[in-house]
Amino acid sequence: MDYRTVLNSLADSIVVGDLHDCIRHINPAAERLLGWTSSELEGQPLTVLMPKRMHAQHSRGVRHFVDTGQPRIMGRAVRVPALHKDGRELDIELALSTFSLAGGELAVVATIRDLADRVELERQLRNVTTSKETEESLRFLTDAGALLGSSLDCQVTLRNLAQFSVPRLADWCAVQLAVPEGGPGSPLVVAHADPAKFDWARRLHAEEPTSLTALCGVLDSLNTGKPELYPEIPDSLLEASAKDPDQLRMLRSLGMQSAMVVPLTARAGVIGVVSFVAAESGRRYAEGDLALAVSLSERAAHAIENARLYAAEKKGREQLELLARAGAAFSGAFDYEETLLKVVQIALPVLGDFAFFDVREGADVRRITAAHEDTDVGALIQQTRWMKSERRDKNLCALSSGEAGFHPAIDDAWMQDVAVGPEHLELLRRLSLVSLITVPLRARGEVLGSLTLCFGKTGRQHTLEDLNLAEELACRAGIAILQATLYEEAQAAAIRAEAAARRAEEASRLKDEFLNTVSHELRTPLSAILGWASMLASDRGESCGVHSQGRSGD
Repeated sequence: MDYRTVLNSLADSIVVGDLHDCIRHINPAAERLLGWTSSELEGQPLTVLMPKRMHAQHSRGVRHFVDTGQPRIMGRAVRVPALHKDGRELDIELALSTFSLAGGELAVVATIRDLADRVELERQLRNVTTSKETEESLRFLTDAGALLGSSLDCQVTLRNLAQFSVPRLADWCAVQLAVPEGGPGSPLVVAHADPAKFDWARRLHAEEPTSLTALCGVLDSLNTGKPELYPEIPDSLLEASAKDPDQLRMLRSLGMQSAMVVPLTARAGVIGVVSFVAAESGRRYAEGDLALAVSLSERAAHAIENARLYAAEKKGREQLELLARAGAAFSGAFDYEETLLKVVQIALPVLGDFAFFDVREGADVRRITAAHEDTDVGALIQQTRWMKSERRDKNLCALSSGEAGFHPAIDDAWMQDVAVGPEHLELLRRLSLVSLITVPLRARGEVLGSLTLCFGKTGRQHTLEDLNLAEELACRAGIAILQATLYEEAQAAAIRAEAAARRAEEASRLKDEFLNTVSHELRTPLSAILGWASMLASDRGESCGVHSQGRSGD
């Protein structure tokens, strides 16, 4: 039986070719699929049934078949494009096998399966998947917008961003804001999918910022304002980022598989960077993930900017209120003790959680303390005493140096460096000291004292604006203290003058009485003589009468 008869009875589309790359036969099923008749194709090159871009690859396969007698893709089905007679491309699945023609000539049988139905199904599934992904992305961004806009506290907004991203978009996420000029260190917020690893991830970012910055391209995104996508993190990237073998081992232990670094861009420009890292989940980021991360970061940047604007407006209002209170309090500052207390009380809590006010009183230095709504801290700082600082590299006391000291970011290493002993270090740690300003109080060119303002448990950090405000407050306080001192001195002088006046008045009265007496006696001297004579005569008469009576009795 002729092989054509057998092939024509098959439901599958069949194309037969020879070693010369010519078509020998196609069955009716193939005719219906490809639009050609068998007679039209017999003798034609097989390339007539495929797009031009496939010709070179087909030629290599033919040479391999001629050399080996076996098709390159023998025994497996491959998905390739085919060309219809009208020029349309068809998606087909192709499987090759061989058989011998009459005379022993080797031929190749191509079994073709039309994938049009499968392609349509895949398209529909892809549309459904895309639609579902789009819906999920929109829901993700909607939820993110609601959460990010729920607070006008910048730190809360940063924390919400990091926590919302995990685990929906990352296994761990770090948010880092750019450092403002003259401001404190960059705030860093970290979230991890595994709560047990949260502290570990935060310490990692704090202790190894250089390697992680280099690895994730944080500086590039800050400088260029463009997002960075790392679909895979090869070992070569870890090697390039590590500064030594120990750091390389640490980076390898993280198990980072993929990463995205996206700038936080607001109206003022790039204000920070968000790093999304895939690790334990084995996730690989693609362009779609990056687009979602960019959309999330845009919403976050606007929320952060709004929180900053609100904080700036609130801080400005608090500063004006502080100066207004200072003006009202110091304008009538005539009581020295009351003025000293007002200096520390007015500054809190705008400029610190607690404060020390050291004031010179003769050869001694008196310390006055205050803590805002924290009795434990208040009790701790009451135990402290002023001690002259001999440090030249760190201005710790404006009373010692005569100049302002600004320490916006204090860590444990800083405290260990400045502590004068174990007990002092323990006290600093118990106070949770994170930021410190010390400013001198001057009047008439003389340093009267110093005001030291500290942030502790609230975690706030001083800015240059805070330093300027503290110096302004210290200037007003110095004038108020001088005013109170002068008033008290004037009061004391007035009391002394009044006492002296009373003594002078009494002396004058006594003098006047004496002079009046003397003057009277000098004007009537016989009156005094007659008076004394009368007294003497009276005394003698009384004596004679007594004696006479005695004699007549005899």
